[in-house]
Amino acid sequence: MEYNKFCVTVKEKVKEALSESVSVEVRDITKNNSVILQGLTINTAGENISPTIYLNDFYEAYEHGMTMDTIVNEVVRIYRENRIPDRMDVSFFTDFEKVKERIAFKLVNFEKNEDLLKTVPHIRFLDLAIVFYYLMEDSTMKCATILIHNDHAKSWGKDADELWEIAKENTPKLLNCEIKDIVEVLKDMLGQSCDDFSENDVLGIENSGGMFVLSNKSKVNGAACILYSDVLDEFADEQKADLYILPSSVHEVIILPAKNSDDSPKLKQMVEEVNDTQLEEQEILSDNVYYYSRAEKKVVLCS
Repeated sequence: MEYNKFCVTVKEKVKEALSESVSVEVRDITKNNSVILQGLTINTAGENISPTIYLNDFYEAYEHGMTMDTIVNEVVRIYRENRIPDRMDVSFFTDFEKVKERIAFKLVNFEKNEDLLKTVPHIRFLDLAIVFYYLMEDSTMKCATILIHNDHAKSWGKDADELWEIAKENTPKLLNCEIKDIVEVLKDMLGQSCDDFSENDVLGIENSGGMFVLSNKSKVNGAACILYSDVLDEFADEQKADLYILPSSVHEVIILPAKNSDDSPKLKQMVEEVNDTQLEEQEILSDNVYYYSRAEKKVVLCS
């Protein structure tokens, strides 16, 4: 079945499966890096917030043998588990005093988000951009966020620089960072099957001096932790070395103490290969490698 026909069929069958009076729509949703996904939204009378269920992965599963009935049942399950049954009061978002304590920042690729950046307050950082969002605190919304657009900032009378001053204080408090040895991270992910794994197996660089993963505790948009005050400075002092920073995704970076000769060409090749083969397009942060200088206390692009 062709993809567009698949989306229409899922939409119709989901509407049939729900006994309640609902409207079901398929919309194009622009995600990070200008990736456009097809999202199914289910709206019930009296509700003004609805989860978006993306159909692209379901189509891939369908092509690999998942039945239409199974897909529809899974979509309905996701909707019922994530719906917010009461109408949410969103008027609070017009009052800056009510939102300022939960304004945070994240990093996105500058060139890949050219159209988005025309509509949101942002600050350029190397080949990236710092953008701002509101982190919902309602437990029913889990890690839901509202991206801050130009019209929001204008209504608050705030510009990007003012939002940055607020967000750089809030974000480390709301989303604490952590640095873990990459081998421990792999063991957590894979269990004891990687007991003999080493950093050299990952990099192919002898005497790498250790690899570490930096992210926030939610593991969402954790690459922004490289801008947390003193995080890189303190870690570089602990390692007694400058640092290579590998943007493994928007959610985390890999830190490698720079204790040897210039490894940046090999590291850049590795980042590009991971981006090409292991990540969804919307998860990519950059193909470049960064370098943190202890002396200058500054992150720069590796040439």
